[in-house]
Amino acid sequence: MHYLSSLVLALALAASIDARAVSKNKNRRHMDPATMAPAASAAAGSCSGSDPAALNVAGAAATGASPDANAAAAPAAEAGAKAIYFMTNQDENSVIMLPVQDDGTLADGSIIATGGKGASLIDTKTGQPAASDTLASQGSVRVVGSSLFAVNAGSNSLSMFAIDPNDPAKLAPVGQPVGTGGDFPTSVAASASLKIVCVGHTGAAAGISCAKFDEATGLSAFDPLRPFDLKQSNPPTGPLNGIGITFFNEDSSSLITTVKGNPMDSSGAFPGFVSVFAVDTATGSVATEDTKTTPNGTAVLFGTSPIPGTNHVLTTDASFGSATLDLANLAQPVARTALDNQAATCWATVSRATNSGFVTDVGVNHLVEVDLQTGELIHDLQSQNGNPGMIDLQASGKMVYALAPGNGTTPAAVTVFDVGGGRASATEVQNFVVSGADHRAMGMAFA
Repeated sequence: MHYLSSLVLALALAASIDARAVSKNKNRRHMDPATMAPAASAAAGSCSGSDPAALNVAGAAATGASPDANAAAAPAAEAGAKAIYFMTNQDENSVIMLPVQDDGTLADGSIIATGGKGASLIDTKTGQPAASDTLASQGSVRVVGSSLFAVNAGSNSLSMFAIDPNDPAKLAPVGQPVGTGGDFPTSVAASASLKIVCVGHTGAAAGISCAKFDEATGLSAFDPLRPFDLKQSNPPTGPLNGIGITFFNEDSSSLITTVKGNPMDSSGAFPGFVSVFAVDTATGSVATEDTKTTPNGTAVLFGTSPIPGTNHVLTTDASFGSATLDLANLAQPVARTALDNQAATCWATVSRATNSGFVTDVGVNHLVEVDLQTGELIHDLQSQNGNPGMIDLQASGKMVYALAPGNGTTPAAVTVFDVGGGRASATEVQNFVVSGADHRAMGMAFA
């Protein structure tokens, strides 16, 4: 909780700087640790990536009520996920794959080593590795088309996998991990149309680097780093003053990155900003110079989800809640949602089923639904499953999947919500405890 308390202190300062910004389940079943021991050993042995075995990962499904990429401007039918993915971010990093059943809930899956190393940022208050949200980012795992990418913060590299078209809960490595040219990569963007990936780094060599990729041969070498002057260290301190997320807009004509400010710095040297690099869609080249904008009333910009069919994005700001931004006019938010009962609202997704946004908080175990046009608070679902909070999340079909990594004393889990009834209908239907992951787990993606 020291990590969270340092963030809460910073957010209180941010609020004072800008006054405008304003049923516990008892049915968990746990796997026998002896059953998982061989898998853990095999995972460690397969991190060369030459012939990694997909290993069984068993989860414990805690079910609440029975269950009955982003949203367009109006609700549209969308096929649900067939599998979800996140990474362990442990010393020997791995991607965990969980199949999605016909009703949208999760089943036991598998794990595959990335061939790289995970790492944790340093909590500015304790001087120790962060107890949760260990990369302080969104988008550390990314799926485009039939490819999956995962950052390796401890080895400054990116890994690429092919998703099995017949069984999306199976991955195969494509090539070897490739060095990203910066320090402490935390978020990856990928364009299926341009076949490029770009990685955001929060360490001493902070900034953005990009590379081409090929589904058959893997990643090419990364180009020179486009630096951000964050004055960070290796490993970086946090959770403030670092990359929130990097992503492409809908037509891949822009690469956007949120960078969290540091309201605790009285000099105002780290205000936080949105970086936009232009992309030449004819050549797939990313500009070397960006434009930087600090939207009015923001301080700790973090996770973001594009709203397809528009030039808008839903973004979180840990100092007050969330906002809708227009990429053509970043200085003035389109809408804002100030949350009274938040600790660190940092992750965002958009659902077609509800035509609304959802945000999560590492320190408050709730799923918050907001209107994308007005910022109106639609629904605040307080989970009673015993998790301390949730981080990275994705909406797919009528479901929302949110990673709850725990804090070292509670197990890592994925909480599943059914939003198929439309706005304000979110219902928790499963809390899937995952063996093989712990408080260091990061990311969320689906296929």
